[in-house]
Amino acid sequence: MSSLIGVFRDTSVDSELRINAYLAVVRCPSPDALSQIRQVLETETVNQVCIAQ
Repeated sequence: MSSLIGVFRDTSVDSELRINAYLAVVRCPSPDALSQIRQVLETETVNQVCIAQ
């Protein structure tokens, strides 16, 4: 699971791979994974990955 979070957090990775890593993690997330995802999404600059505000 931590390797998927690592892919999701790595902004140098293709956005489609990052999105797929995100989807894999949220299928059965741990509290720590959700915390890390939230941290990333709060500062995300790639429009394909960030949440709409």
